[in-house]
Amino acid sequence: MKKLSFFILTSLAYLSIAFANEPVKQNDPLSAIVKITTMACAPDFIQPWAMSRQGGGSGSGVIINGNLILTNAHNVSYATYITVERERNGKPTPAKIKAINHQADLALLEVEDKSFFEKITPFEIGETPPAQTQVFVVGYPVGGDGISITQGVISRIERIEFLQYPYESHLAAQLDAAINPGNSGGPIILNGKIVGIAFQSGQGDGIGYMIHTDIIKHFLNEVATGEVRGFGEIGFLYQTLESIDMRNFLKMTNNQSGIVITKVLKHAKATPALKLYDVILSIDGFKILNNGNIKNERGEVVNFGTILDRKRLGDNVELEIWRDGKTFTATCELTKCNYKVKPPIYSGNPKYLLLGGYVFTTLSLSYLNEFKSTPTTFIHLFPEEYESPDCETIIVSQVLGDESTEGFKGISNEVLVSVNGKTFKNLKELAEYMDSLKEGYAIFVMKSGAHIIANVESIKKATPRVMKNYKIPSDRVL
Repeated sequence: MKKLSFFILTSLAYLSIAFANEPVKQNDPLSAIVKITTMACAPDFIQPWAMSRQGGGSGSGVIINGNLILTNAHNVSYATYITVERERNGKPTPAKIKAINHQADLALLEVEDKSFFEKITPFEIGETPPAQTQVFVVGYPVGGDGISITQGVISRIERIEFLQYPYESHLAAQLDAAINPGNSGGPIILNGKIVGIAFQSGQGDGIGYMIHTDIIKHFLNEVATGEVRGFGEIGFLYQTLESIDMRNFLKMTNNQSGIVITKVLKHAKATPALKLYDVILSIDGFKILNNGNIKNERGEVVNFGTILDRKRLGDNVELEIWRDGKTFTATCELTKCNYKVKPPIYSGNPKYLLLGGYVFTTLSLSYLNEFKSTPTTFIHLFPEEYESPDCETIIVSQVLGDESTEGFKGISNEVLVSVNGKTFKNLKELAEYMDSLKEGYAIFVMKSGAHIIANVESIKKATPRVMKNYKIPSDRVL
């Protein structure tokens, strides 16, 4: 216990060094680190007309310039009410979201009551230090009322999957300090500056991750422009080139290194166009090694994709390409992949269409998160993409009990292929077609081979009855 007390006191003293020259009015520098409490209510994606039960949670945040509070996006996802509180003052103060980027798992909160910021010096954003640097993790883990300070060492800097937006990886740093529930959104401090934001734990005891300051600055710079566009992708799949046989096949010289394109995706926008077996030798002037890494200007050896973390959606990167024994430069715009399984949905109501007792909705990771394991009917769709961002995977999520659905109530989680031989880009097109039908039959064909054959007049007549029986306020949200 004595050793722990000594550690906390010395940590506080260390963190206070940067504020030694502040005016006398300055309170404890750690008063700029706040506890965030939220009440949240997420949509029910299985019954998209309903909301799930209200829940609560807590996290951490840090005050930065402009009287803004920097925290994680996942701390305030689906939030209906947010409060922030300085350490042990017993005064929860309402706050609201100013800006949020779920790809970066970052959010900015603002507080109308300016007295909340009295006698506080905001933290500045520094630079994430190299591996083997000792840093301090500061926040409110496990919902405690007092600030917790733990010490850790940065063990490596790498691109990892951000759990808030699972399709993408971004730059982060691994710590040998645990990131516990409640730590999320708290700052990682070195020499009195923010050098990262705690955001998720690792696979193992005492391992945590912090968001790199490259990502933090990307987010804050976008907020300053008034438009948070987020990150984009180049639009290809690749393999590394450690294999001598592959390098020889591609006719690469001894002093060349890079990665090879194995598939050009539909959303790729490059001039000239990329092709199968193109070798990417460099990106924005950084030579790509055969394992896919680059050595950046800080001397860090990291994945070449970290260059994309500095760019906004719609920006360009310059690629040096080796093709058929010649090199050339391609300009590539950063775009978004149109996944058949849409990314998580964090705003707005889920789309749905009710036809009698048949519930149609769109497929997303948010929908799949309602299940303990992914239904097998959807697994094959994960690597697939659409040509256009307005395309959606339409599914029959469930069939509600009603006389009009007798014989089909066991159908659920089925991908819709066609209706009467017609295909539809999205749920809106399906609704327009069904509205145009006045009589006859609608033959719904599923990807599994299942068929639903329904009398058009019967299901339209049944819709108001089903809405009343199941307390559904509207037959559609499109």
